[in-house]
Amino acid sequence: IVRYYKPKFGCYTLNVDGGYRSFQKTGAIGGIVRNHDGDLIMGFYKFFQKAEGPFYMECAAMISGLEKVVILGLNNIELISDSKHIVSSLNKETPGIGKHSETYQEILSFKDKLTNLEFKEVRRCANKAADRLVQIAYNNKEELYFEGSFPEDDVILSDILKEEREI
Repeated sequence: IVRYYKPKFGCYTLNVDGGYRSFQKTGAIGGIVRNHDGDLIMGFYKFFQKAEGPFYMECAAMISGLEKVVILGLNNIELISDSKHIVSSLNKETPGIGKHSETYQEILSFKDKLTNLEFKEVRRCANKAADRLVQIAYNNKEELYFEGSFPEDDVILSDILKEEREI
């Protein structure tokens, strides 16, 4: 998938992204939930002063987003990530016994907590909003959770959300 798409009626998209800067060993995550009309339901970002790597940042974004979706009581979730490897492994539901198996199992455990959870991979260009939240986390070096609308004046994110809502 090369651009954002709205989910089916009654469903939600949870776009997530993780970032890692190896020279500083810092990381950031971001995520955003939208409904079938493209309306913003919830979003978040978080900066990590110490991070283990890009795999863990992407997975941390997934886990954080799924935790928030459960708290909000949402179901019919399409978790969307630009990490082809992670999404492919999650869709196999047999992540194996490697060093990442516990992390995969933690993400897959949300299938027991949610009605209908799907994992989908998109290209980075179709994950602009989540990617922008990661950049904001790096810039602000903090954590933020919001519902309904983005509380900060970020022209780039506003433009992304407006453009994608009109699709």
